[in-house]
Amino acid sequence: MTLSPASTSETPRIGNVPRCTRAKYVSLAIILGPLGLHNFAAGYRFRGLIQLGISVASMGLLSPVAAVWALFEAAFTRTDATGVPFHEAPIESANPEQPLLRSPQSGLAAESPTLRRAA
Repeated sequence: MTLSPASTSETPRIGNVPRCTRAKYVSLAIILGPLGLHNFAAGYRFRGLIQLGISVASMGLLSPVAAVWALFEAAFTRTDATGVPFHEAPIESANPEQPLLRSPQSGLAAESPTLRRAA
């Protein structure tokens, strides 16, 4: 039995584009760190569930522990759950209908030749 892409838990992505920007990750960690929302945004579901569980199960008593944990993660986490480095700003394409791919060697964004539309 094979699973279709819609039935898997992993969302399909094109190229090496991070799930969220570094600014979004750090902002969520500072503001809502004890709830683990920054980890959900970056794809670290298990970490997010642990932080959320600590805060909810202790009725907020251990939220400072989860908050310190979140601040350390904000300072030291540099990649999303798939290993793609965060970027300072989102990558924008000149053509909004044309996704960008990131070259692992150069780190530069380039338009995908396989996704180009015929004019």
